[in-house]
Amino acid sequence: MLRSFRAWAASSGVILMAAGAMALVFASPARAATFSTTLTFSSTSQTDETAPRLLTTGGCPASTDVYYVTVTGPGKFADPFLITPNTTANFSTEEPIEATFSMTMLDAAKDLGLTAVQPGYYLVTLACIDGLEQIVRGSYSGYMHFTSATAYVTGANVYPDSTAEPSTSASVSASASVSASPSVSATPSETVSPDPTTDPTTAAPTTSPTATATAGATLPLTGPPAGGIFVIGILLLILGGAIVLGTCRFDRPQPARW
Repeated sequence: MLRSFRAWAASSGVILMAAGAMALVFASPARAATFSTTLTFSSTSQTDETAPRLLTTGGCPASTDVYYVTVTGPGKFADPFLITPNTTANFSTEEPIEATFSMTMLDAAKDLGLTAVQPGYYLVTLACIDGLEQIVRGSYSGYMHFTSATAYVTGANVYPDSTAEPSTSASVSASASVSASPSVSATPSETVSPDPTTDPTTAAPTTSPTATATAGATLPLTGPPAGGIFVIGILLLILGGAIVLGTCRFDRPQPARW
């Protein structure tokens, strides 16, 4: 009877320890993820046939003198694709760096043997390197989300599994309302001309998802509270371990009685 009880108690302890271990495993992905968007994307047209311009949130480390840009994403973009080779264009160790893709994403896809850009998330990285030693000493990054083969969105909330990601619907509806405006089409003499003080290559609507990203943006919490799951996991491990150790103590040989 005693042996059966010890076996049952030991089994229960092992089960509790296993449950605690599982709780610790599930606690990790439940924590809030963080992604620092340190690259701002600027383009008059967010399409696969337009090479976007990039703006970092700061300069490169003082020990570097050149930078390059890579794109990493799904499929054949799994290995970082060098989309801007080593360059010193607009390089700075004190001011933000304005860079640009040396080709469009469609051209990059074709270089990899594809006919179109595969929809998905593409991590863009501007790496600051020591040109002599070819060592990366700093980097800036941000995501492009191709919602289709031809269009993408960017921004501080653009990252895999984001629940607050901007969409292209706002810009599409805005352009549709402009084209449907009766005042513009009904009055030929009232020609809409661009503002001469505005650079058309940098002008962007206020509803554009390419608004300047905030460095160090924290992603929203998802899933159950990680702190509670973590504590429960620890308690289950302690309780299960105590039960298993307690049953082991009963197995110690008892001194002989005369």
